[in-house]
Amino acid sequence: MVHLQEDPRIVRTRSLIIEAFLELVQEKDFEAISVKDITERATINRATFYRHFPDKYLLLEHILDQMMENKGFEKLKEQPSLDEAAFRLLLDCFYKLIEALKVAFGRNYPTVTLLMERMIKDKLITIISTFIPLEHTDQKKIVATMLVMSIHSATCYWISGNKSIPQEKFIDTVLPFLMGAVSGISPVGK
Repeated sequence: MVHLQEDPRIVRTRSLIIEAFLELVQEKDFEAISVKDITERATINRATFYRHFPDKYLLLEHILDQMMENKGFEKLKEQPSLDEAAFRLLLDCFYKLIEALKVAFGRNYPTVTLLMERMIKDKLITIISTFIPLEHTDQKKIVATMLVMSIHSATCYWISGNKSIPQEKFIDTVLPFLMGAVSGISPVGK
């Protein structure tokens, strides 16, 4: 199966599908885009589309995964702890992701964001919960959810306010609260 994914024809077809979809979201409402529209634009047949993606929602999730990877979210997993550097990286990646989503989805950004919000939050909660020094998975998920929701809400508020303060100042404003939340977590066994 790994060899199939490396096949240049498969990579090219997948790229055609993604490009067609991203072109269509600039022209039509997301809900109005059909698999038929995507296949016609990509000049492939429906069966080929379905070999790559079961539906347009999983295509959307695939695009989100690629965007998150391109914006540096994978680097978070390499961080030794949830310290200031990790939070700075997270806030910067999240900002870049939102900006990329705005550009990629244009007028569909509000609709697509609602669909992607859950995916983004779930992915970030999974990453952040690995850093939480609590014994029980549910406790880790609760703390990670609180942190992710705080980051998400603050970043969306800042961006929707037309970024009235520079990004670095925004990060400097949010960082003490995030660090305070993390410093209050007792390690396992204490």
